[in-house]
Amino acid sequence: MRPSINEFDYHRITLLADDTPEGKGLFLGRIIPQDKIKMKQIVKWMQYCIRWHGAGCEETLSSLSSGRISKLRVIDTWRLCIVDESSECIYLTLSYVWGSATVFKLTSTNLDELATPGALKKVWRQLPRTIQDSITLTSTLHERYLWIDSLCIIQDSDADKAHYIPYMDSIYDRAFLTIAAATGDSADAGLPGVRKGSRGCSQIIEEVLPSVRLSSIRHLRDALDESVYESRAWT
Repeated sequence: MRPSINEFDYHRITLLADDTPEGKGLFLGRIIPQDKIKMKQIVKWMQYCIRWHGAGCEETLSSLSSGRISKLRVIDTWRLCIVDESSECIYLTLSYVWGSATVFKLTSTNLDELATPGALKKVWRQLPRTIQDSITLTSTLHERYLWIDSLCIIQDSDADKAHYIPYMDSIYDRAFLTIAAATGDSADAGLPGVRKGSRGCSQIIEEVLPSVRLSSIRHLRDALDESVYESRAWT
């Protein structure tokens, strides 16, 4: 059966960057590794971002320190603990779906314990897979700090929530990069490609000339429309 035009609304045909000189086609398609994400490629893209338009992006970011928050509670992914840092520090954020997963939370009773270096390693198995993968991803990308709501806001403290929640937009706005966990229906879904064997996707590739291949790329909007992540009131 011949596909309807609508089936291609969110697809585009593009040359594979892998077939360009030195594989540097930045805005072309790429072969998706079925095993793990190419972390070096992401680091390279982050470096391009800083080099080409870092200053321009920084001008649009709001400053948390202009309000009540001069310090921000974040995860130190190198020392695996919760720390207080300047709100101007470089950090990543995680946007995800809690869903039905049991989410390990920062509370007034475990705050001091989790501030001890190595504390998150002790409770690692209690953390949902998406949070585990986000901590691993941040560290692997050579970034140190990560902000996640469940571990950076004291969940049983109304005062702490009142202090941070009004600035949620600014916390995400100030982040160098936001990890959007848009697959799965809960915090246990993980980030595909971070851990070995967690990624599996189909990709249409056709060789039109020797060493020249084309691929059909699905539009991000199309994928998000089918996700539980997109059904949230706020992402």
